[in-house]
Amino acid sequence: MERYSTNLERIVASTVASWEADELIEKIEHQVGPDLQFIRINGTLIGGCVGLILHGVGLLIW
Repeated sequence: MERYSTNLERIVASTVASWEADELIEKIEHQVGPDLQFIRINGTLIGGCVGLILHGVGLLIW
């Protein structure tokens, strides 16, 4: 791995750099598939809970 790591890094970097934004999004959505919606919902719920906790702590402190 150490022998080829530099070349492998260049190949991956050039491949990703050549993708257009729409193409990259399509590839990610194709790989992640149905889990993407689950990830979005979880992120929203967890973010909302953390926001509520921080707001509550802020009210208690002030």
